[in-house]
Amino acid sequence: ISESISIFEKDADIDIIYGNHYRFEEEDRIMIPPDFSFPKLCNKNFIDACAVFRKNIWEKVNGFDEKMPVMGFEDWDFWLRCALQGAKFHHLNEVTFDYRVRENSMITETYSKEEIILNYMFSKKELSLMKPIKDTYIEANNAKHLRNSMEYRLGKIILSPIRFLQKK
Repeated sequence: ISESISIFEKDADIDIIYGNHYRFEEEDRIMIPPDFSFPKLCNKNFIDACAVFRKNIWEKVNGFDEKMPVMGFEDWDFWLRCALQGAKFHHLNEVTFDYRVRENSMITETYSKEEIILNYMFSKKELSLMKPIKDTYIEANNAKHLRNSMEYRLGKIILSPIRFLQKK
């Protein structure tokens, strides 16, 4: 927090500061998010809720949405609305917090209700123009889940000899 305050004092244009985090318990690794990119943020949230931001950007976008249908994506919704208001993000390339990873965490429930949350988020007036991005995100996630399914893997095994022969 003190490092963020120092950065805010040096650069009045920076509105939001986010950092790396250390994942522990079921994982043991440092997560390094990318430097800020609006297209990347539209596709996937890479800024954790443990970021530091100026009060004026919070007020400008009316803070976190307390009416989200399921807890878990309030931060992504907030970052998107901040970015659309012209907020300047800064990636502090150091570990700024520890993040406990558990099998049955809140985020597990969030991902099981992901489509409901995304439909809610992108129905907002300020985010509605981003609906095609949301649809692409849902399609990509569905494809990822499909590739990880037993049916997909079994089909791939069964069809591999045919694909091999087709290449010849």
